[in-house]
Amino acid sequence: NSITDGDCEGSYVVTYVFTATDDCGNATGETRTIFVLDTTAPTLAGVPADVTVDCGALPSPEDANVTVTDNCDQNITIDFEESMVITDCEQIFTRIWTATDDCGNSVSEQQIITTTDTTTPVITGVPADETYECGTDVDFNFDDVTISDDCDQNILLGISDETIAGDCEGS
Repeated sequence: NSITDGDCEGSYVVTYVFTATDDCGNATGETRTIFVLDTTAPTLAGVPADVTVDCGALPSPEDANVTVTDNCDQNITIDFEESMVITDCEQIFTRIWTATDDCGNSVSEQQIITTTDTTTPVITGVPADETYECGTDVDFNFDDVTISDDCDQNILLGISDETIAGDCEGS
């Protein structure tokens, strides 16, 4: 018999040659060939489930403990891809882990993460309420007012005012 390596790890060809010879020297032969192939894709484990989180709580892909096993190839690397789609109030991340063995068998699994904005913006630096004596110049300086948000970096601050006449002239 003879063994020949296949095109990839874990695959090979075994050839058996059977020969029969009688007492008169007449011979005949038969060959049996066995092909051992790797047609099974690797298996991924640990790909996180789909999840919806606040935009400030996006999990890191490094936190996922994704592993791969294969019936023949013991040295498989896992490739990672991430894409993002932005809508008005959410971001949708698609994370894909892919493993391919030496024989070209491949497996991919994905996680969809939807981030939503559930936290209100924060306004700081608004001056405290004040009372002025009539005839005094009122300071309407709002330069120290700032806004922040854990999701939106382009928040517009709107300021509106309303003057309500008091009970006497000048108030």
